[in-house]
Amino acid sequence: MTEESQEFEKAKTRYFTRKTLAHLPEMRRAKEVGLFPKKENWRNVVEHMLVEAEATDVLVEALGVSDEERIKLVTAAMLHDVYKRREKELAQQKGATGFDEAARLQSQWLRELGYSEEIIELTESVAQTSLSKFQNLGEVSFTRKIIHHVDDVTLNNDLVSLDERIDALEANPRYSELNKQGIAIFGRPYFTVQREISKKIEQEFAAKIGLPDQAQLPLWIKEQILQKIVKRD
Repeated sequence: MTEESQEFEKAKTRYFTRKTLAHLPEMRRAKEVGLFPKKENWRNVVEHMLVEAEATDVLVEALGVSDEERIKLVTAAMLHDVYKRREKELAQQKGATGFDEAARLQSQWLRELGYSEEIIELTESVAQTSLSKFQNLGEVSFTRKIIHHVDDVTLNNDLVSLDERIDALEANPRYSELNKQGIAIFGRPYFTVQREISKKIEQEFAAKIGLPDQAQLPLWIKEQILQKIVKRD
């Protein structure tokens, strides 16, 4: 690694450390549900949520979303996978139905903690378990589209093309049963539907931002984050 690369990695670490401190309430929630033991490798889920929060922040600014909605969206991004550990446990126990049960339990828990229904609705607007709510995009709020799409282009703690992200989901044996379950609901596999819906959202956002190629949207968001890291440091 070059000296320049090392300096950038240090700047990146400092940047996301500050972001972690800015989201202490959500960090506490993650700790409460067991996402912090380093030896069990759940910290990567926290890093994933931090990246999604940053990507969401960049996108809402570019799309002209109000400050009030921006706060709700970033908070929801920091919470959207907080029950990931429980989701994995339930999926191992119950198969595809475990994903829906984990989503329901997460919403119930967030409600008990006092989070608003708007924030909870946003956390429910990600991944394949939300697809039934996105069949008619004309009836879906702009904010729900934002968090849904950001989640669809975030692979671990990196922003990638929509196709790369969905390809990774399709190739993961953990989600094979869930993918097939979509045939009974939509007449097509879950990830086929997920890809189609998010491409429509991507086209809408790229046009609003002024990007000639919608497929460049995730890379554009990533570049904006990189610029923020350099400027902030």
